Amino acid sequence: MALFQRKGGFILSERWLFQNGTAAFFAQTMHLNGFLLQRFPPRLIMVIGLVIGAFSMALFVRWPSPWLNLLLNLGIGLCQGAIEVVTDLEVIHMEQKGQSRLIGLRLRS
Repeated sequence: MALFQRKGGFILSERWLFQNGTAAFFAQTMHLNGFLLQRFPPRLIMVIGLVIGAFSMALFVRWPSPWLNLLLNLGIGLCQGAIEVVTDLEVIHMEQKGQSRLIGLRLRS
């Protein structure tokens, strides 16, 4: 189902919206968080990620513009990536040396 169609046949579908969020999540978890964690404390990254996510979700529901929703879904993906990496990092810090039970327990739940 197309969300937006213009003369010339360009169609912006839900698939592009969600692939955009997935790409942002991948970029955040694989590249951006390593850079950010070297310069800022994890708590700050988590709080800023949650604020960006809440703001993006609030606007995503409010306006049906497909182009705005592409940008907002990018913000949601960045938020999810920040939460994922900071949570994993803190769980690893909680584990005692030689044990890796907590991260497995978190991934199973």
